[in-house]
Amino acid sequence: MDYRTAQKLYLDSLTVEGKSTNTIKGYSRILEDFGTFTDGKEIMPITVSDWRTAKYENGIKGATIAHYMTVLSMFFAWGMEQGIFESNPFIKISKPKKEEKKYDILSRDQIQTLISYKEKAKGAFAKNNLRNRAIVHMLIMTGLRNSELRALTLHDLDFENGIIRVIDGKGGKSRSAPFPKTARETLAEYLASGARPENLTENDLLFGTDADEKGHSTHGAHWNALSSAALLQIVSTYTEKVCGHAVGVHTLRHCAASLWDDMKIPIRDVQKALGHANIATTEKVYIQILNPAAAAQNISAVMDSI
Repeated sequence: MDYRTAQKLYLDSLTVEGKSTNTIKGYSRILEDFGTFTDGKEIMPITVSDWRTAKYENGIKGATIAHYMTVLSMFFAWGMEQGIFESNPFIKISKPKKEEKKYDILSRDQIQTLISYKEKAKGAFAKNNLRNRAIVHMLIMTGLRNSELRALTLHDLDFENGIIRVIDGKGGKSRSAPFPKTARETLAEYLASGARPENLTENDLLFGTDADEKGHSTHGAHWNALSSAALLQIVSTYTEKVCGHAVGVHTLRHCAASLWDDMKIPIRDVQKALGHANIATTEKVYIQILNPAAAAQNISAVMDSI
């Protein structure tokens, strides 16, 4: 059986296993890239080594190459189990060492500025400002991912109990996310402004755009989902304007986790709210790295009191 046929069968098996659409798309791109590089070549360890070198020469970061190699190794391991491949050419090829990931994080003052800022504007600008403010507040207060925020509907929000029902989050898993009072109030202002067309139902998307293909408003005739890039642009532009530091959607998720950590929210609660399958991810990425001085400061405070 050739590589391309095995590739299709593997992706089909991921669907049967219940892998998310985004995961399957990501794996598909990686498998397609490797298949294009090795087209017509015998796939051996030296082929993998040449492919890895080509990635470096194309400016791909080591951590990304390591991820690609993990996915491809899983593919070949699956192929061996199915009797498709005789060996896994990735086993003997070392992965690039992962560089320490550097996170962009806002200061407490900058976060406070984002939360308290409210621009005075009229007309369509006022509606856009309220929408953008609500988006930023939701990200900071709830810790939602880009895709999760874009998929929210009004039906997913429990205003009475302060809970957001995240349906089909990362890995296809659902969970409950926090919906604090500040986020509820900001969102209520957004909904009352008419920025979200009044003819929409509670099952329609919470955030979207009524613009047509040319960017002109349809005055509520259409309500289209925001793209990942569009949401990123909204957040980046808004944070640059308000606190002078343009950041992405995921940075605001980091801010949420950092705030919860400072407020002494139990680590298990933070893990569940963020939707991490492994608590080690919460500890390593969101606590230890984002707030590296907290432990030292806490110890100093205790020692100073003796």
